[in-house]
Amino acid sequence: MSKNVTRVGATLVASVAVLALAGCGGDDGAVGATGATGATGATGATGAAGSAGPGITWVQVTGSSAQAATNTGYLADNAAQVTITLPAVAALGDIVEVSGVGAGGWKVAQNTGQSIRVGLAGTAWVRRSPSAEWTSIASSADGSRVAAVANNQLIYTSTDYGSTWTAQPGSGTRQWRGVASSADGNRLAAAAAGSYIYTSSDAGVTWAQSNTPFGSWSSVASSADGMRLIAADSNGFVYTSTDAGATWKQRLSSSIWSAVTSSADGMHLAAASFTSVYVEVSSDGGATWTGVVPTTTIIAKLAASADGATLAVTTGNNRLFVSFDYGATWQPQSGTASPSGVAVSGDGSTLMVGAINGVVSLSSDGGYSWTDLGSGNQIWNALSLSADGSRFVAGSSNGSLYNPKPRSTTGTAGFISGTQYQSVRLQYFGNGLFSVLDNQGLIVVE
Repeated sequence: MSKNVTRVGATLVASVAVLALAGCGGDDGAVGATGATGATGATGATGAAGSAGPGITWVQVTGSSAQAATNTGYLADNAAQVTITLPAVAALGDIVEVSGVGAGGWKVAQNTGQSIRVGLAGTAWVRRSPSAEWTSIASSADGSRVAAVANNQLIYTSTDYGSTWTAQPGSGTRQWRGVASSADGNRLAAAAAGSYIYTSSDAGVTWAQSNTPFGSWSSVASSADGMRLIAADSNGFVYTSTDAGATWKQRLSSSIWSAVTSSADGMHLAAASFTSVYVEVSSDGGATWTGVVPTTTIIAKLAASADGATLAVTTGNNRLFVSFDYGATWQPQSGTASPSGVAVSGDGSTLMVGAINGVVSLSSDGGYSWTDLGSGNQIWNALSLSADGSRFVAGSSNGSLYNPKPRSTTGTAGFISGTQYQSVRLQYFGNGLFSVLDNQGLIVVE
């Protein structure tokens, strides 16, 4: 009897288990409610405070001199010039500022091994050449090699960004009107009125008369490799060459051609005439041409970017017009006064104009805004600009060749200075070099 009871109990337990499992696969039961969201955890501890930035504390200097500390500004407040000496030790990024409050202005002096990089705008201009009637300047892409021509002069060349110049006896004394350079500065071409187009393949040391007709040559331009040339005769035709001036092909009709320009590949060309409001443009190296109209007056000077898309022209009524689409449309630029010369950087973003009223202006945004470079009382009609827009030389028709001095002399002999109401902000770049971040007014660099 006991055995039977045990077997029956086991059977019942097994049956209950089976039924429980079968119930899991039966009809769906009601879904249980979602549990409530747990409470938000406690806020973590606040992190440590960051290091202090280079804030500026201003100090009034009424004496004749002061030793500067880093991240400090100085108000030079004296009837005589106040000398502020740079900190002997500085950390990368440290700031020094100086403002001229008093009539005497200020001077920033240097310690041994220090120098100050000023850049372009607001720098001092330095006379670099003999006085002459300079008509045209051209440079290599990096701006280091420069060639300049003038009336009744030899051709001058420079290998140090226009700081020193050498007269080239092999060029001859002629009525030089235009000069062009290859990207490396080795191949040059020069145009002379009452003469021919001359070329050089050794950076201007020796020159050869090219196979052009005798004419009143007014302008010449070159491709980056120096092989493709375009030249204008002010009493004749426009000519192109594809072999560095060995042979030439006549283009366009006879006119008083005033200026020509070329893209880096020599395919996009432009030519202007004193007898027409049109600028003739070509996209096939001069085989075909289309007339475009920037303005209602004659065109005096032309310049183009490396791709030829950006074109800048000066007009007979002293205006500047710029096109960013190969001459299809044009925009007048009101930020310049009486432009007489123009240059364009390789990418077309930087424009430089020289004016008949003694001002050279620079734009780094395609001509929408301009900075007066404080260049003195000259008639600037000859300009060169490096491909990146950082180096330039300006020549006047009543003076010399000039360029700005971008950096002070290293050591205690070097300094920068400014007058009352002028200011400068310097930042330490390491290795003894301070750089001007911005300034108000013309800085003198020595």
